[in-house]
Amino acid sequence: MLQSDINARRSAAISPRQHFIAGAAVEGAGGARLDVISPIDGKLLTRSPMAVSPI
Repeated sequence: MLQSDINARRSAAISPRQHFIAGAAVEGAGGARLDVISPIDGKLLTRSPMAVSPI
C-alpha cells in the first residue's frame, strides 16, 4: 500500500458500531461507548459500544 493510499484513508469517516448478537446489530443496553483512537495520529476513529457482563 502506498503512503498516498494510507493518507486518503485517514480522513475517511467510520460510522459508530453496534454489537452483533444473535444475527442482529444491536445497541448496547447501557449506552456507554469506547473511543477508538488512531495510533498513527491520536485522532478519534469511531466509537464502539461497551459490553457489560450481566453477571
